[in-house]
Amino acid sequence: MKKLVAYIAAFFVIALALPAAAQTTINGHPIMNEVTLAQVQAIIPQPANVVPPSESSTASTGAQWMRYALEDHVHSRITRAVQCTTVTGGTCTVTWAAMPSVPIVLPFSLVASSATQPIPCHPVVGTITMTGATIKCFQPQSILGLGLLPFTTGAAGVSVQIFAIPQSS
Repeated sequence: MKKLVAYIAAFFVIALALPAAAQTTINGHPIMNEVTLAQVQAIIPQPANVVPPSESSTASTGAQWMRYALEDHVHSRITRAVQCTTVTGGTCTVTWAAMPSVPIVLPFSLVASSATQPIPCHPVVGTITMTGATIKCFQPQSILGLGLLPFTTGAAGVSVQIFAIPQSS
């Protein structure tokens, strides 16, 4: 409401500041002509023609200070979450909607409540792109009397939740 009052006040200030020759009257009351209307419209912010960045260190600055975002605008999603199940060899390949740059990929294996050891999963080097990645999970191995050995065997049938997040700029 305060903005509306400010715009109306600015409208009348401009109307009163114009020379008498620039004003037109109807029934003896001054009205605005096209030049004055254009001047008033010039001070009213207009809707933005692009969606502002979803995150920025300078979110409140910019060259388009006379623009605003519509109340129903939606920022683009900057993270991706997908799920896959590993096949023989312990790998799964996932895809997502393109991201602006190669993301950081964080895979998390989902284990049954009866599981005795976690199943580590990692992105495969060289497979991470702006639209997907390949994940590999490893099954812990043990030899009687020696405990656990390094993870050398791929774990098939593992459900993996993958989060792709943009890198910091």
